[in-house]
Amino acid sequence: SAFDAMLEAEKEAGVTGPLINFTATFSYAICGACGGFTGKPALGQMWTLDDAMRHPEKYDYTPLNDITAAYEQRFTHSFNTQNPATDLQHQFLDDYSAHFPTTPVYIGEYHRVHANQTQDLDLILGLAEANELFLGISFFQYQV
Repeated sequence: SAFDAMLEAEKEAGVTGPLINFTATFSYAICGACGGFTGKPALGQMWTLDDAMRHPEKYDYTPLNDITAAYEQRFTHSFNTQNPATDLQHQFLDDYSAHFPTTPVYIGEYHRVHANQTQDLDLILGLAEANELFLGISFFQYQV
């Protein structure tokens, strides 16, 4: 696991003090092959990662470090989407907050193409204010 390797590298380097969070950015696709949330965008992949971090033996992995504790303490979920802000509460945030009540999430690449950017950004930033776990967005592909 790359996550386990990063924890091992920190340990070998003697890293101390406040430690950074980790993320793995998923697409906003539906994952029919995932073990949970098979009809919801991004959540299936996050569910599978969560399951692997909590039960690595199910995935034929024996970690060198306590990846479960590190995941619970230092992980931030993320995904990329071009969906309109109006989709996110019912398609993602309601279920996310119920299933991952202590894990923050953000959108790593956000840009609603061919939309009124002012309105859409107002909506998405309002969602970040209204949802404690939703940290916000990183807007991309703009020009001045």
